[in-house]
Amino acid sequence: MSTPPPEYSLTARGVIVCAVLFLCPLVFSFSFTTFLYPKEIVLAAGLLALSVIGLIDRAPVSVGFSAYRPLLLGLGGVVVLQTLPFPARDWTQVLEDGAYFGTALLFAVLAYPLWRVRTWRYRAGSALVASAAAVAALGLLQYAGLAARVLPVFPDYDQRMYSVFGNQDLLGGYLAIALPIIVHGLLRRERHNPLLWAVLLPVLLTLMLSGSRTAWLAAAVGSLIMVPGRSGHPPWHRLAGAVAAMGIVASLINASATWGRVWATFGEHDIGGKARLWFWDGTIRMIADAPLLGVGLGNYAYWSPRYLGSALAAPDGTSHLHNPIHTLHAHSEVLEFFAETGLIGLLFFVWWLYTLRQARGPAWGTMLALAVFACFNAALHSVPHLLAGLLLAGILTSTPRHVAAPRATAWTRVALPIAAIGLIAFQAWALWIPDRRLKRAEDLHLANADPLPRYAAALGGRDPESVWHSGELLMEYGLALIEADRHEDARRFLDAAQSRLDTGELYLLLGECALADGDEESAKAYLRKCLYRWPANERAFRQLYAVADSAERTRLNTHAARWEIQPPQPAD
Repeated sequence: MSTPPPEYSLTARGVIVCAVLFLCPLVFSFSFTTFLYPKEIVLAAGLLALSVIGLIDRAPVSVGFSAYRPLLLGLGGVVVLQTLPFPARDWTQVLEDGAYFGTALLFAVLAYPLWRVRTWRYRAGSALVASAAAVAALGLLQYAGLAARVLPVFPDYDQRMYSVFGNQDLLGGYLAIALPIIVHGLLRRERHNPLLWAVLLPVLLTLMLSGSRTAWLAAAVGSLIMVPGRSGHPPWHRLAGAVAAMGIVASLINASATWGRVWATFGEHDIGGKARLWFWDGTIRMIADAPLLGVGLGNYAYWSPRYLGSALAAPDGTSHLHNPIHTLHAHSEVLEFFAETGLIGLLFFVWWLYTLRQARGPAWGTMLALAVFACFNAALHSVPHLLAGLLLAGILTSTPRHVAAPRATAWTRVALPIAAIGLIAFQAWALWIPDRRLKRAEDLHLANADPLPRYAAALGGRDPESVWHSGELLMEYGLALIEADRHEDARRFLDAAQSRLDTGELYLLLGECALADGDEESAKAYLRKCLYRWPANERAFRQLYAVADSAERTRLNTHAARWEIQPPQPAD
């Protein structure tokens, strides 16, 4: 047994962890197709720094591996099973998602020695609150139209406050998981704390203006758990007054985003709630077809068009509110995790939850808020949300017995930086660099300039048939080639995209290419696949109708009546 690592190394480790907690939500860039990749890069930089610190201080990282053992074993087992003996349909996505979750877990493992010190537990919570305050301030500035240079307005995007996450639900969810920490800080002090009050008010106002009902629910549940057991004379009247005041202010600023959202929940025109019912119906069908091993980690996006189409094709399918957007996530992390990893992955997750059964502490408020939010959103696919949950779970499970753990061996100290570099290099090669190239091509495409050289550059010299190309890149390149009247070349890229995409849009483009080549039989097959996944697509319907025989036209007329499509009128 050994003594704890020296104070200077704990300080360096703590500064890195708090810096990542604070910066991760705030960093974003329009140079990527998503705001989430820059946040992942911040986490990767933090992981590399922590692994270097580990070379110096020989901190007892074994206790961190012990705390997250079920998740680490479950993730490793799923990745191995779904890439070797039972490869998933898109096994490259298994590796990509495995690297994403592995990076976050390894960061949490290396941060774990900090939690033996109460000061660092407090500072981590403070970093989370500070980042939420900064996120809320930027959100309010954007809402007021004062941050247009940093967060410009896009006429075709209906979210007025997309903020640093690019999505108002993720914005609201992040504020919701920070709110219980603020509430705890206010309730555990008898004296007035102006700094916490100064943070509470903008966080509350931004949370309400986000219009995210699931974030409101998460914030309420997570904050209420902070109430029992509070001693002294907590400022109930002040808290209640602050919530009421911010509610009134938010409703005066935008009634439709506040009270309007509440009333919409019980109305016929509730889009978010009804769309989720459609997602969940398709996800349950996905689970039923692969209950043991799942469809593959990260493979939900590939299979979702088919299973959501199955939900629409069911006898009661027309009751679902649906849209043509490719659904990347189930909007319920529990269902998506079950669908992707099956009962095996679920058992490891339940095992980890069992290890938390005796944990006590204020971090439970944030953990519960995150759990509620994750039941309705893709919360764990956002690094700031995932990282907050993992680190706070580590704080909950940290006990004095971990102080005397064996210090890291020389092999472990060397292996951790190698593992970190491997994870980071793989994600840079497979995700971040190709995505940045794709974004450059998309920008030219949207500007009506010639994007073909940029799309070619985005291939990075790899053959179009390479399994490492994203389906979106191959499909968009194919679309650009169609617009350039190069249908034969387009069909090659669209055919290659089928290894990673199964969307109605892809099959529509393939059908149009086949029609241009005079291949009516292939066109019919592709257009049928499109209509199965995208039944209300009038463009695909009319193209299929034009080449269908009389028997199929009869079936298409039934389809048109079901989905309120006006069939072509017979020629005179």
